[in-house]
Amino acid sequence: MQDNIIKSIQYVELINNITSILNDLLYSPEHGYTNLSGKDAVLNYDVVVEKFDNEILKLTKKVNFSDVDNIIKIHKQKLLSYIQEHYDKQKIVWAHDVFEDSIENLIFELILNKDNFQEIFCKISDLVDWFCSAIKADKSHRSLIMAKCDERLKEALKTDDFEYLNQNFKEIRTKPSDFLEVWYEILNSEKFSLNLNDLKDRFSINDIDYFKKIKAKIELNQKTAILDEMNLISSAINIMKISDKEEQYRFILQVREDFSNLNKQNLQPKEEEKIALIKRRMQLFQDKNKLSKKYFEQLITS
Repeated sequence: MQDNIIKSIQYVELINNITSILNDLLYSPEHGYTNLSGKDAVLNYDVVVEKFDNEILKLTKKVNFSDVDNIIKIHKQKLLSYIQEHYDKQKIVWAHDVFEDSIENLIFELILNKDNFQEIFCKISDLVDWFCSAIKADKSHRSLIMAKCDERLKEALKTDDFEYLNQNFKEIRTKPSDFLEVWYEILNSEKFSLNLNDLKDRFSINDIDYFKKIKAKIELNQKTAILDEMNLISSAINIMKISDKEEQYRFILQVREDFSNLNKQNLQPKEEEKIALIKRRMQLFQDKNKLSKKYFEQLITS
């Protein structure tokens, strides 16, 4: 009889100890899982489970009950249920923190280089897509996120003049094939015969601005200079044997930015400077493609 009483006491004590371990891991002010937030909570999920297993292993070495495994299983399921719920919430908090930091970095980049808005705008759009996917946002939530981004952009840039704000990130992205069709038409024609209004529904703002500048230079009898630049780019594409239209478009955008920066530094850059710049861009472009190709080859063969 005495042994049965002691056994019952030990049994209840075991359950109390297991419950104490569970509560400590979940709610301790110093290290309780539910007190962790964001990234810390997500990365410590497995740590908490491992701690529970280790503590239970130490505890059960001192007792011998036929249903001890079942008791542990019930309490572990409770633990997993509680931490999974907290984990799911904090995963969204972490994604939000990363999203906010990324937006701020892009806005800072934009403030430093407003001429590069289209590229940064596309990055912001992609970032919104990623974030909405990560948190499984519905349409109404997505609209709120985009509205907040618009407000943040206005605040940072201290202007409402950007016509592409409040467009819910549906800014048109140029198709490389469309761009190349227009680009080569200009290169091979004697005059700028395109109607820029016909481009607005197919081209990004930066690309339309680029064609506007070309049109303006041609009208100011600077056709030779602009066509020389375009011929240099076309020759570089032929030398590198770039046949893919997306690759051609990407190369033209890079050189376009290079020439723009050169013109800011020198209102009348010499042809040798442009040629040196083209050669440097060709080398960088080819090096990057080689590294990219090597990377994917390693992926396939690993």
